[in-house]
Amino acid sequence: MTLARTLAAAARDLSLHDVPGDVKNAACRHLLDGVGTALAAIRTDAALPALRVTQRLDNASRGRLFGASGDSSHTVAFGMAAAVHALDFDDTHARALIHPTSVVLPAVMAVGREIGSSGADVLEAAITGYEVGCRLGAASPFGFHAAGVHATSAVGVVAAAAAAAKLLALPVAEFSNALSIAASVAGGLLESLGTGTKQLHPAFAVSNGILAVRLAAAGADGSASALEGEKGLFATHSRRHTDPHSVTDGFGTRWEVKQISLKPYPCCHLMHSSLDAAAKVRVAVDVGTTEITRVDVRAHADSLAIVGKSKVPRDPNDARFSLAWTVAAMLIDGVVTIDTFTPEMLGREDIAALASSVTTDSLPSLRVAASSGAVVTVTSVGRSFEASVPCSKGTPELPLSTEDLRGKFYANCGGASKPAVEAAERLLNLADQDGMDRLAALTEDVLAT
Repeated sequence: MTLARTLAAAARDLSLHDVPGDVKNAACRHLLDGVGTALAAIRTDAALPALRVTQRLDNASRGRLFGASGDSSHTVAFGMAAAVHALDFDDTHARALIHPTSVVLPAVMAVGREIGSSGADVLEAAITGYEVGCRLGAASPFGFHAAGVHATSAVGVVAAAAAAAKLLALPVAEFSNALSIAASVAGGLLESLGTGTKQLHPAFAVSNGILAVRLAAAGADGSASALEGEKGLFATHSRRHTDPHSVTDGFGTRWEVKQISLKPYPCCHLMHSSLDAAAKVRVAVDVGTTEITRVDVRAHADSLAIVGKSKVPRDPNDARFSLAWTVAAMLIDGVVTIDTFTPEMLGREDIAALASSVTTDSLPSLRVAASSGAVVTVTSVGRSFEASVPCSKGTPELPLSTEDLRGKFYANCGGASKPAVEAAERLLNLADQDGMDRLAALTEDVLAT
């Protein structure tokens, strides 16, 4: 049996009743986080072009993350995905190097609301999407990126299709066709990193994934070997070793959703360990009175290939991929938040001057880039200070507490308002919800405050 067919059968058979409680909790935490990052993006107009287009297509009003009743699910999902990913504050699966919630959340919320799914059905579909997307990416660690392809887009379209197909209860044959059709339009150029186009990658992926499911349900077919074939997804979009067997091995017993990291900083995950090391070394350096002459950062070579190029970011999107500039901001201000990445901050001469003194070198590691550590050394006149971390905060090794996650969510909502608190409770207890309408109304209330 081909990979698409085997994966479809495994996904079709997955039942929420058989999912362990900690796996359900992990999925709810990531859905909560994704709603929060999307609301923050809408509040700050970070995803404005995508949302304007989706509103025009469905003749909807501004300020609706979930769209309006009667809107087409693939259009709503497009805008929602762009919002989830716009601030680069959404989660990351380290081995797959994808942002899974940016495609899974929009797929299950948009389709689930359109067809009136229960919270339990939405959660079941979300776990399905998480497992499919993370497993496909993890089958070829950094392989998509090495080929110049954004893995979130390349495997995200298949993950979105799996989540939507699960909600629509497609038979295995149609489910398999949906995955294959989705894989046939996989893409996302890494040349777009540091631009607003990057947020559109999961948007196109989820929209195309939902359309692939609708097409399969209508009778369209796909190549049986679209994933592992000679000219399939892995062969054409990855430049490193691929293990197709790992995609389905242990499906339903080994849970990749538990391996997804939550971000404490709104920037590329590949420099989070460097930021943690910078925050740690800052404790030993009196930045206000110490003249720093040099900053040395050692990190994973694959990380530096993505975030180690620019010291002078062009705009806030580019700054989220500038290790030198962001480490300098951390050393000077002691924090890196959404407010760090603004045009006004890019004009600060103190950060620019310190960024110019940052050097980078690779740090040998047996781990993949997004779960590896970093070392930051700060040199002043006659003295050096060094700090290292084995991995970044928010990873499975150093997870964010539920209290920290709530704090991040409330901050992204603009405060712990009554609708924000209720929305958090409903998302953390998603399986108990009758449907998505109340949650949609709460997000509108958050945006109205």
